[in-house]
Amino acid sequence: MIKINRIISFVVIILLILNFFIILPCLADEEEKSLHIIAPDTIEEGNIFTITVLYNKTPLENITVTFANHKRLTNSHGNTTFTAPGVENDSFYSINVTYNSITDFVQIKIINVPELRIVIDDEDNTICLEPFTVYVLSGTTPIEDVTVVFNGKDYYTDESGMVIIDLSDFYDAGDYQLSATKDGFHHDLTVIHVEVWSCYNQAREIFFLNLICYLFIILFVVLIIILIYRHYKKKNNEE
Repeated sequence: MIKINRIISFVVIILLILNFFIILPCLADEEEKSLHIIAPDTIEEGNIFTITVLYNKTPLENITVTFANHKRLTNSHGNTTFTAPGVENDSFYSINVTYNSITDFVQIKIINVPELRIVIDDEDNTICLEPFTVYVLSGTTPIEDVTVVFNGKDYYTDESGMVIIDLSDFYDAGDYQLSATKDGFHHDLTVIHVEVWSCYNQAREIFFLNLICYLFIILFVVLIIILIYRHYKKKNNEE
């Protein structure tokens, strides 16, 4: 009986030694030698994000990463970058990697971000030295509290998405950027061409055209009066 107990104890000791020196390291090795993709859980559309591929906790170089029908190779750090595609609604996309017959994938959520759109009264964005109106829309919806920046000055849209840009202290002609920004939206940027002399000349031309029109009207009225006067004078003479 004592011999049997010794044999059992010896076997248990041998198994513990095997477990400690052989089985556990093998399991740990299998656990470490796994393919792993590191990517953000969510990303806004249009933004660039980084994907990292590891195997046995080591970065993998020249590994093909597939995302949204695009393929990229990882660099020496196991990294590659993609640009999140535009989406009409929040959508999930898969990131796929295959290495040594091992395939791994993760899902990333692409967040839809509405776009701001600047609308100017003048179609060619040419403005004379006078206040002009800017509308900021998203699709066809006016957006309130949008920060509109023109020539270093901030303006804010009202509930109708409108803001009036004042040029009363503006004297220099040229091209100026006009931007519209608001949290949760893609910003918009356009160029406004401010005219000085051409607007002055245009105003002068309009003034002279109006003056000529008024002169013709006055001459026409005078001519009518003269004709009426001569008619009545002739009639009186005949009597």
